Amino acid sequence: MAEATFSLVVENLGILLIQRTDIPVRVQRKARGLRDELERTFFSDVAERQPNDQRIRNLVSQLREVAQDAEDFIETFGSHGGDAANRRRRSLLLPSCFACSSSSGANDHDPVGEINDLRERLRGITINIIDERNNRRVGGEVQPVATTPWQIVEQVVGLEQDRVLLLNRAILQERTALSVTAIVGIGGIGKTTLARLVYNDADVARHYRRAWICVSSPSSIEEIVKKLLLQLVRPNEDEQQMLRSPDLQLLLQRRLVGRRYFIVLDDVQDIAPRDIASVLPDEGNRSRLLITSRNRDVTKQAQWFHEMKILDPNNSWQLLLNTAFARHNNLPNPEHLEHIGREILTKCHGLPSAIKEVGRLLIERQSEREWEDVLQTMDLSVMSNVFELSYRRLSPQLKLCLLSLAFFRQGTTIRAEKLVQVWIAGGMVHQGEQMEEIAASHLDGLISRYMVKVEDKTKDDRVKNCRVYDVFHKPSIKKAEDEISLEILTEEESTRPVHKPRHRAIYCTRAGFIYSPNQGNFLRSLFFHGGGSFDGEMAYWRSFELLRVLDFEGFGLEEFTEAISSLNGLKYLGLRNNYIKELPESLGHLKNLKVLDISLNFAVVVPDVIWKMESLRHLYMSEIVCRAGLKIDRLKNLRTLAYISVDNWIYERSSLQTMTCLRKLGIQELNQQSNISYLLESLAHLRNLVCLNLKGFRFNMMPSLNEVGYLGNLTQLKMDGLLAALPGVDDFPPNLCYLTLVNTSLDQDPMPVVEKLSKLLYVKLRNAYTGDRMVISQQGFPRLKVMRMGEFSHLRNVYVEAGAMPVLQRWEINGCPYLENLPRRATIID
Repeated sequence: MAEATFSLVVENLGILLIQRTDIPVRVQRKARGLRDELERTFFSDVAERQPNDQRIRNLVSQLREVAQDAEDFIETFGSHGGDAANRRRRSLLLPSCFACSSSSGANDHDPVGEINDLRERLRGITINIIDERNNRRVGGEVQPVATTPWQIVEQVVGLEQDRVLLLNRAILQERTALSVTAIVGIGGIGKTTLARLVYNDADVARHYRRAWICVSSPSSIEEIVKKLLLQLVRPNEDEQQMLRSPDLQLLLQRRLVGRRYFIVLDDVQDIAPRDIASVLPDEGNRSRLLITSRNRDVTKQAQWFHEMKILDPNNSWQLLLNTAFARHNNLPNPEHLEHIGREILTKCHGLPSAIKEVGRLLIERQSEREWEDVLQTMDLSVMSNVFELSYRRLSPQLKLCLLSLAFFRQGTTIRAEKLVQVWIAGGMVHQGEQMEEIAASHLDGLISRYMVKVEDKTKDDRVKNCRVYDVFHKPSIKKAEDEISLEILTEEESTRPVHKPRHRAIYCTRAGFIYSPNQGNFLRSLFFHGGGSFDGEMAYWRSFELLRVLDFEGFGLEEFTEAISSLNGLKYLGLRNNYIKELPESLGHLKNLKVLDISLNFAVVVPDVIWKMESLRHLYMSEIVCRAGLKIDRLKNLRTLAYISVDNWIYERSSLQTMTCLRKLGIQELNQQSNISYLLESLAHLRNLVCLNLKGFRFNMMPSLNEVGYLGNLTQLKMDGLLAALPGVDDFPPNLCYLTLVNTSLDQDPMPVVEKLSKLLYVKLRNAYTGDRMVISQQGFPRLKVMRMGEFSHLRNVYVEAGAMPVLQRWEINGCPYLENLPRRATIID
């Protein structure tokens, strides 16, 4: 578990040592030696297998602290001196008592001596690690308990329909070829229990030669083959002699040839079904392979996919009763306990394993007072056990990404784009040109492992909004305290004090601002939640020298504290959805900033300094007031710009050709006076632009967009605002795949034009048409996969001719109150 933080810190040390060319050679040499020692010292073999051993947890904590102290030392080396401009800026932005460097600055003592001190601490820990390794060899290792098909399946509730469905449609159906069935879902939801019910079914036992393999820990095909062979051993056969066969896969095939077999692989992590099936004989005799997994990606190749659902409130209550009163011959109906029992169940989130664990606590407690005691004293242990089942299987990178979700409120919806950017800015993702893509793949990994839930998707089927499963939020906070030094401050209850917090979330109320007893010297991330009160003075920010991520989204901030502009290491600044009236010119000092989000601050005044932020990759704005041109073309690394007023756009070809990284652009405040031809002609010089959002100015009509076809590389187009008419079929970009029409209020049916855009995969229409009739013709939408329609207040009929939309996968309709005929493939969404 500690590997999550440790490996990234050690890697960051290496990157910092390359970047910090100002560090003297002798210090560099000593620091590299320390990094190498740290890399050799980490003992995942002990730490991962003994997560509950306090001695090991202490060693892990000490080792992590040495690594973090080393990172802090390198990152702050020489920062108290700095160049003259930096010193002048600090003296201007901060009170005089803080303007000078402290006496403990890195330049005021021997840096080599400090590194030597760190190495001495490391060597002391290393000695204890060696002793611990030796103790483990003598005492043996604690192995996970393997599941078997013969364990008694007790207190099963709500799985009968799942069992019958699997048997009839996947296992006992007439398909003759070998088929793979996958049961997937969050840890503790009952996958193994359902697999046992199927395995022990009388018809399965009668028709198949069965085998059950518990995979659990990372495994290989060879290990699975060996386990299968051990279950197929013949009477009086020497097992060890059998396993010494030169070709175990061939031996397994010979043992299974001529038999109809049913094999269960429980808790598969990272082996594809195709690879497993490839070592099994397929004689067309209806043999079956059943896999359970917490990883949805592992099971994509299965012929039948069964996703487990949590128990509803009534089944949850029944399971709690069955477990709590298991010793009773006749199950009672304790009405006086039901209210408390259902409150207890809200903390179990419909997970059978959690309900059973609580139920076992209630076996000896039958009175209302005793149940109330359990409700009040339920600690994190119940949910932590479920959390650990999945957490320990994650890679170090995914662990870090998951724990950072504890920065956000429980149950809050998080924009995936923001989450990815926080991971990158916070140093939780490997840096490089493809870091956004890598971070997005980490999010997909957490989703496929049922740690993060998708709330909705973008038009190109990527994750748009997500949140951590409620069942994991509190355990992830506890884990984040230990693993990444997270500190949470609230008015009512805070997490336990952290010696050197590196991440902090502050939950404020209108009653007052909450201060931490700890300084922020080591903070990398700082999130503010709640709102209404922020009285952090300029001196408050003095200690946040290492801060990389600062987020005030939705906090209700009215004034931007100028001292924040002195945070040179800041990479992410989130000011979305506040009441800020004006940003200071000193904002331009944040030259390392990669993400600036000032959108949804109505009419905020933005000075002519954005162009100074040379590292910016993503800039979010809306309805800003500019007193001078923004000079956006100076931002050579910019990938996202949304939104900028058409009046603030740049038109010089030479300037636009330097913006080679820009991929997504939003232009707003278009009206009939806008020179749209000039605008679209200028956009054609943006060679890598693939996504364009055009937004009208309030209730003004947008100009004709007939020249949008200039943008030959465009694949995504959104038009938001009143339109007299759509461009003609030949006037749209030729490679357009995703089209959104919002608030266009067209008088003419858009379908005769839109359906002929032959490369369209996705169409969204919201308040796009004021008529009462739509027709999709026989050849319409040849490649369309998703259609979303909503807020058509007059629409009564949608006619779809035979042959239209041949590959359509999803058609959603909502907000059409007068619709009389629902198209056959459409679904009403509430």
